[in-house]
Amino acid sequence: MAVDFIYKDERGFEFYRCDNFGGGGRAKVKQVGKDKYLVYGGIYKGYVVPAANAVEASRKACGEVRPQ
Repeated sequence: MAVDFIYKDERGFEFYRCDNFGGGGRAKVKQVGKDKYLVYGGIYKGYVVPAANAVEASRKACGEVRPQ
């Protein structure tokens, strides 16, 4: 797994550092429902994606996991 948790802000967004093959970048995720996360960064710009947890959502945003 190549995402590292950085911090959680006052609005409930969790920030992760992407490290997929040196591409770098950052992902911002927030849970908006059961198994649904609002993600920013990487290949998503404000999309709701299905994920079991925030780490999986950030991995999708970073491009490590293909969306289904």
